[in-house]
Amino acid sequence: MLLLSPTVHPWYFLWVLPWLALGRPWGWLTLTATVPLYAGLLETIAGPVADLREVGWWKALAYAPAGAIWLVEGGKVLARRGPT
Repeated sequence: MLLLSPTVHPWYFLWVLPWLALGRPWGWLTLTATVPLYAGLLETIAGPVADLREVGWWKALAYAPAGAIWLVEGGKVLARRGPT
């Protein structure tokens, strides 16, 4: 639900951080690192956060590394299962 939200602020991902200690969720770790970078970069380009307009393709750049990791991890899980 967080990923589909039209407005995503970096602090929305803080609730994910405690769960990162339980395993190796590299996709979530990457996402919690790229979203603040995305917000910081947009703020330097567009001005203060109050004037910030979210741009879809910029958000895609923030989500793309995590999405790629999730696809690779999903492929590994499927490969371990073997043919059904």
